[in-house]
Amino acid sequence: DRAIVTPAGVDPVFEEPLPVMLDQPYFVLFHDSLTQDQTPLICDTLKKRRADFPHAVVVVGAVRGPEPAHWGPNTLRIEQCPDRMLAALYQHATAFIYPGIRDGGGLRILEALRAGTLVLAPHNDAFDEIAGNTPFYYNGASLASFVQTLRRALDLDPERRKQRVHLGQMIATKFAWEKSAWKLLAALRRTT
Repeated sequence: DRAIVTPAGVDPVFEEPLPVMLDQPYFVLFHDSLTQDQTPLICDTLKKRRADFPHAVVVVGAVRGPEPAHWGPNTLRIEQCPDRMLAALYQHATAFIYPGIRDGGGLRILEALRAGTLVLAPHNDAFDEIAGNTPFYYNGASLASFVQTLRRALDLDPERRKQRVHLGQMIATKFAWEKSAWKLLAALRRTT
């Protein structure tokens, strides 16, 4: 008995150039069942550090359990977000913050990388395997680590940012739907 794992694919819409939808600068946070414990903490931290991080925050994802009654000033909450809209948000964001400590797939990280944005995520073996050292990793149990990592990402000089974004896009293209489908078909052929 063997288990064969084929990664999820990322829709090509994430790399299509799309127009700006919101005033910049802003961060995108994804809120789902894997991040629901951490997303409000991240928003609260950004709210308290408004002088350091004056960015707006766009929280994307369906409602999962209890949420803050008020996400804070300069925060936009989007529950339903089609891929094209999400791609535009990623493409023009200063950074994508994904606090998915328990996520074992990294699909949202791959989408953001393919869209060409910097990614911040808690250190997680699955993310490391999927995206290497392209994301800025922080200790998921430490808000101080998150703040330091965010500051490091924002202080990145333009040339290094461009290199990191390009590397992320190259990594994410390995996870195109077509490639994932071919890997699955090849795996099925080996098992029959």
